[in-house]
Amino acid sequence: MIVKIGVKLLPHIPPMEIVFFRCLISFIITYSLLKRKGHSILGNNKILLLMRGVFGTVGLYLYFVILQEIPLATASTLIYLTPFFTSLVGVTILKEKMSFIQWILLFIAFLGILLIQGFDERVTIYYIILGGIGSLCAAFAYSIIRYLKDKEHSLVLMIYFPMIAFP
Repeated sequence: MIVKIGVKLLPHIPPMEIVFFRCLISFIITYSLLKRKGHSILGNNKILLLMRGVFGTVGLYLYFVILQEIPLATASTLIYLTPFFTSLVGVTILKEKMSFIQWILLFIAFLGILLIQGFDERVTIYYIILGGIGSLCAAFAYSIIRYLKDKEHSLVLMIYFPMIAFP
């Protein structure tokens, strides 16, 4: 919540610049922890790790864009599409199973998000689409993390996001 409010209060700073500094700090901390533990920052599954970094970066950037451009409550609600998309990615790509009741609850949650979005006239379809794309990118990033969690060190999974975002 503090990050949301901070981004909202900094409309004069471009979202990519906020992403840059957030990721620079994260990279320095994660890199020093990896070096202290003697792990390589590159990992074994470089393509998926790069994809995790790209999807995470795009998702965060778009989230910061909508935070600056539309009301905070509406932007936060749009980001709640991420669990919805993560579930769909998990089922379709990772072949995870969902029970019937989980599908019903997911559908109800999605309807709730649509209802909330329908009442704010200050939000254009453009920002709804940006928020949806950002949530979808975050869902792909989380799904890649889920897939790689037993294949890569957790710090390697963490470092690819700032490593891609801050250069």
